[in-house]
Amino acid sequence: MSSPGQFSRTKSYLAAPPVPRMGVATSANASQPVSPASLVKLRTPKYKKPMERRPWPYNEIVHLKVGPDKIDFGIHKNLLCSASSWFKDVLTQGSSEAKEGVICLPDDSLETLEFFNLWLYTNTLNDPDSNKPPSCWRLLIDIYLWAGYRGVSRLQNFTIDTIRAKLAPGESMPSIMVDRTYSATPQPMKLRSLVATSFLGRNGGSFKTLAAYCDDSGGRSTLTTEIHPPLEFLYDLILLQKEKLDVTTSDINPLLAFDRCYFHVHPDGETCSGSQ
Repeated sequence: MSSPGQFSRTKSYLAAPPVPRMGVATSANASQPVSPASLVKLRTPKYKKPMERRPWPYNEIVHLKVGPDKIDFGIHKNLLCSASSWFKDVLTQGSSEAKEGVICLPDDSLETLEFFNLWLYTNTLNDPDSNKPPSCWRLLIDIYLWAGYRGVSRLQNFTIDTIRAKLAPGESMPSIMVDRTYSATPQPMKLRSLVATSFLGRNGGSFKTLAAYCDDSGGRSTLTTEIHPPLEFLYDLILLQKEKLDVTTSDINPLLAFDRCYFHVHPDGETCSGSQ
């Protein structure tokens, strides 16, 4: 059993240290009492400088002057550069256009730029009033070709998906698709592949349907009609036949037999995620 003195020492050892009182020195070396201000200083956390706000990336506007009348399109610079490799090169190489923030496009179609602007901000080509994509084949092809020329690959892919969906319900592709697609420069190889594949599946690839297909009379031409389809188009049809593509019945849409990424434009090694 511990002696009273030993218990007393143990108890004092376990006891909490005394709480310093305001105005009383707590150290043997302290020559002055602890002031309330010094206590507040010790308890107050250090002031942290607030984080600097990063500039909003979509503040700068670039003006596109389109057509001979120079119709103005104000588009956010970063958004434009992220979508188009062509505009990015123009606006990041110290050119006069980059300094002034104005790019003149006198030969570009006003209608095409309107749909590009719509797609850029809404990710759709649907008309705001009808909520449907353009019904005009010529316009869809022009959007695709313009996007290829201006380096907007995502718009190319979006447009070709729209064309593919438009053909899926059974609508026939007009001859203007062949003419405009195969006369375009530079050559839109993916669009050519879509046009040739669609024709082969819907029309069976016969010369009779080819005559009707390439005639502007609405399919009323006969075998004696003089037609001049692009040679490249005929060459693509021959290649598809050589590959023995099993889409030669008119009740099958061959476009649905391919993954949609097959007709897309991608850098080497890239593919669409979850494409169907």
